[in-house]
Amino acid sequence: MQDWPPLIINANRSPLLIWRDRLMTIGLWAILAWLFISQSVVFWRRIAEIMYPSDPDQVVAWEFRILPFLAVAFILVMRLCFWAVLSKRDYNRVTRDQPPPSLDPAVESSRTGLTYPEILAGRQLPVAVVHIDAAGHYRLEAPAPPDRS
Repeated sequence: MQDWPPLIINANRSPLLIWRDRLMTIGLWAILAWLFISQSVVFWRRIAEIMYPSDPDQVVAWEFRILPFLAVAFILVMRLCFWAVLSKRDYNRVTRDQPPPSLDPAVESSRTGLTYPEILAGRQLPVAVVHIDAAGHYRLEAPAPPDRS
């Protein structure tokens, strides 16, 4: 039994959408890199102060600005949870819904112009290629096997 409704996984996306996603991804990675580098510099300076103190009697204070890291991490985790809930909801909907009943072969034959045996043979195929010409005539065929070379 195939999943219902069929999922469109290779749909055309607008170039604007693709570029927006790429720019947002690059921007977020740049922000994370900047935060990581700035905190790494502070961290290594503090390590150097502990290892080689200018005044041995001075207590070194660890003043990390960790709040930006926590804020970015919190936002990313919340977005991940949000999309996980939506994906789970869609998955549950797909697995719960029953596919619609098949058309009666006589009705389908009158709509498509295919013969009764062609319709029954097409229903037995897990995947069928349907050609529709300019006049609206249908032709069914099994897909070609994938080229493994």
